[in-house]
Amino acid sequence: MLKTQLRTRLARWVRGGGLRPVAVVALLAALFVAFPDRNLSLRGADAASSSPACASGVGVGATNSGTAASTRGGHGCVVIEYVSGGSTQYETFNYTGADQTWTVPSGVTSVTFRLVGAGGGGVPLTGSYGDGGGAGYATGSYSVSAGAVLTVIVGQGGGGELMTLRSGSGTSGCYTGSLTYGGGGRGSSCWSGYAYADRAASGGGRSAVRLANGTEVVTAGGGAGGGWSGDGGAGGGTSGTTGTGGNSGGGGTQTAGGTVTNTLATRGAQYLGGNGYHQGGGGGGGYYGGGGAYSVSGGGGGSSYVALLTSGSTTAGYLTQPGANMANLGPTT
Repeated sequence: MLKTQLRTRLARWVRGGGLRPVAVVALLAALFVAFPDRNLSLRGADAASSSPACASGVGVGATNSGTAASTRGGHGCVVIEYVSGGSTQYETFNYTGADQTWTVPSGVTSVTFRLVGAGGGGVPLTGSYGDGGGAGYATGSYSVSAGAVLTVIVGQGGGGELMTLRSGSGTSGCYTGSLTYGGGGRGSSCWSGYAYADRAASGGGRSAVRLANGTEVVTAGGGAGGGWSGDGGAGGGTSGTTGTGGNSGGGGTQTAGGTVTNTLATRGAQYLGGNGYHQGGGGGGGYYGGGGAYSVSGGGGGSSYVALLTSGSTTAGYLTQPGANMANLGPTT
């Protein structure tokens, strides 16, 4: 009320020639500082709405394809549900490639998180080559305080590229894919005489929400990347799924990264999927990331995490499909 009265009096004064335009701007700025809107929040989300609005295809593992761009796994998504003014509101965070933030509005004391990780990449060749794993899903409620700032990580889908030559030359070189945002591990093709840019794919990144002190309160695991002939494992569940093939990466768990069958591939670590080797797929990011695959196999999926939530639950992906119930995420685009 006071801010409205001040604005009205100021407008009358200006119309009467009492102030120059520059001074008006300065006074208006001062008014907004003195009387801030308590419901404003810092966020990278879409504006609050009456339904969630994740992009279509979130969390899906990509199938192999002769078109590299088509082998990108579905990005992750994060939905925050809360009640404000007696109505249920949803903040939806889709993938941007950077950390996003959300400030808890005035009067909100509890939120429900719904997260899906990112899908793993498929091998950029058509035929009997590896597909990426679907992502995991995590949900549950958490007590919050108005004004608290949460950091939101939305995982990047794996694959979607030809790998880059990092050392050597030709088929005697070493090609590796990109690390994906959210901790997806690199696919890799490094074996003398068998090194190619199109024989493996990177894992998908995890989706997560963190407190200002860095504590990760909820995580949805990413699916792993496919290898030359093995499929990437799906994101967890409390444990990620092991990839297919004789030298696949193991899934991340609640306490350790996914295992490997050969140390030329790397194990998963907290929040980070391991790297593949010798046409092996990268592990999915997660609370603990999946292991990278060795020798033409698929990487392991990352684990999800809900231990700090009330009524928390996780659902593992299956093959290329995410564990999420799409009705809870509302894909609209």
